[in-house]
Amino acid sequence: FVKIYGPKMVENCVQALAALLIREQMVDIGVKFRVVLQVHDEIVVAVPKDQAEGARAWIEQCMVTPPTWASGLPVACESGVAVNYGDT
Repeated sequence: FVKIYGPKMVENCVQALAALLIREQMVDIGVKFRVVLQVHDEIVVAVPKDQAEGARAWIEQCMVTPPTWASGLPVACESGVAVNYGDT
């Protein structure tokens, strides 16, 4: 007899879905910019200063577009631009 705690199973499924999604987003972003770090649901990208705002808009678009395998999945993101990782 094995007891499964339902909420923990749901949380694991949600985290697995989030991991698949963010990895696909990293591939899409990596086509134009260098992805340097990923922490949980965060993607850090190195971009020249003069391209920062345009890159930000494009990266946000990548991150709010649902994947083809889950076209109705609601996705959203927040972003920031900084010279140092800790400044965002």
